[in-house]
Amino acid sequence: MLKGMMKALKYGMALCMAVSLSAYIPEIGIQEVKATEVTASAEEKWSGTVSATPPKNDGNTYHIYTGEELAWVAQQTREGISFEGKTILLEDDINLNGQE
Repeated sequence: MLKGMMKALKYGMALCMAVSLSAYIPEIGIQEVKATEVTASAEEKWSGTVSATPPKNDGNTYHIYTGEELAWVAQQTREGISFEGKTILLEDDINLNGQE
C-alpha cells in the first residue's frame, strides 16, 4: 500500500512540475523564412586590392560592403590601429575570390 502511494505521489509531483514549467515556456510564433541564393558576379569578386579610403562610418560603426573595404580594416589592424569600442558591420556577402 505504501509503495502504491509513493508511486502516485511521484507521478503527481512530476505532473505538477510539468504544468508549472509550461507557464515559463514562451509561445513562439511560426515565421516564414525565405531563402535566397546569392551569386557574385565577376565584378563583385575581390580583386586582392586594398581600398584607398576608409569605408563608410558614422563614428562608431564601419559599414563594410566590399572585399577592398574589408582588406582596408585588416591593413589598419596590422599597422597597429585599434578598433576598440568600434563596430565593424559586414553589410553584404563578400566574395574573397578563394582567399582566406
